[in-house]
Amino acid sequence: MGGLKPLGSVEDALPIDRVSKASTSKRQDLRGVPFVTIDGEDARDFDDAVYVRRLPGAPDGAVWELWVAIADVSHFVLPGSRLDREARDRGNSYYFPTSVEPMLPEVLSNGLCSLRPDEDRLAMLAEIPFSVTGQPGRPRFAAVVMRSAARLTYDQVKACLLDRDEQARAALAAGPRGQEVLDMLETAFELYRCLREARQRRGSLDFDLPEPEYGFDDKGRLLRVSRRVRHDAHRLIEEFMIAANEAVARHLGGLKADGSPEGAPKEPFLYRVHPQPDPERLESLFDSLEAIDPELVPVKPAASALQGILRDVQGSDREFLVGRLCLRAMPQARYQPENEGHFGLASRAYCHFTSPIRRYADLLVHRALSFTLGATPGPILAGHKLLMAADQCNARERAAT
Repeated sequence: MGGLKPLGSVEDALPIDRVSKASTSKRQDLRGVPFVTIDGEDARDFDDAVYVRRLPGAPDGAVWELWVAIADVSHFVLPGSRLDREARDRGNSYYFPTSVEPMLPEVLSNGLCSLRPDEDRLAMLAEIPFSVTGQPGRPRFAAVVMRSAARLTYDQVKACLLDRDEQARAALAAGPRGQEVLDMLETAFELYRCLREARQRRGSLDFDLPEPEYGFDDKGRLLRVSRRVRHDAHRLIEEFMIAANEAVARHLGGLKADGSPEGAPKEPFLYRVHPQPDPERLESLFDSLEAIDPELVPVKPAASALQGILRDVQGSDREFLVGRLCLRAMPQARYQPENEGHFGLASRAYCHFTSPIRRYADLLVHRALSFTLGATPGPILAGHKLLMAADQCNARERAAT
């Protein structure tokens, strides 16, 4: 970990030890909204919660409204504090098969900033309307206090919504606000399918590559390595987080929903950019793909053909190999103050907003957004200081990988 000090040595830098009435008094109160968190079975920190509702008869043609609540880490980690300096040194959390080296102390990452059910939590809200074709309307942002109605797992949601398992549905409905949560999830899947189709139409690349899952005994000895199963419950959360990240990037960057300029940028912040592949690397990729199957490569190969190639091999025995080759041809995504778009997501503007518990870049975006809302006096990094922060985040991301 490069000589980083134990996080316990900076816990005394925390401004408070609980969510106080004073910290919630000037925030929009959303404790009555049935937000839910959806994570893996072994997750311990919950930094994002979602809620979806239909908008019957909305005058602007919106059909759904997505609410994404993200833990407001910026309320606790103040600019220039000891805790802030340590978080910046780490850059992100480090995940290992049996442990995590967190960016923030456990009292924050698993406590005050974790959106645990039935507990008041401070959050930043992105509220985004969507049309029947998945086009976003004008978003709204707010500093809020919320209370998660349920801590759900991916497999639990799959059993209830995808498998239609009556026993699982009954168990969820039997809990506090359970039927309300179940009905909301039905609406959430409607919006998810619409957003996924819209992103595919615009040319987004889906690298659905298998991830390893490790099994250990009680002494920490490796027993097995298997393939982690992914399904639409995982993809639903990913789709909603992409939508929130894009909405924040457009808002701070002064852009309309289609990515065209709407006005001057609100505040300096870090975009998450992914440039187009280098022509030489693309040429090498297409040579390799042609050796695998000449029919994979179009007559005039170009970067825009990658989505079709990945779609053609989906579900086949070539999917892993072709996906890996395409991924290796991609430039590495990075943080920077200038917008260059995100090629992989086919996004005009993108940032990281949804994981401030584990990524310092997200914390910087939260501070910029909070400043535009008048919820914090700053300071906000700009100019050379913001560029240095981007370099640090990029370097620590590579170290974590």
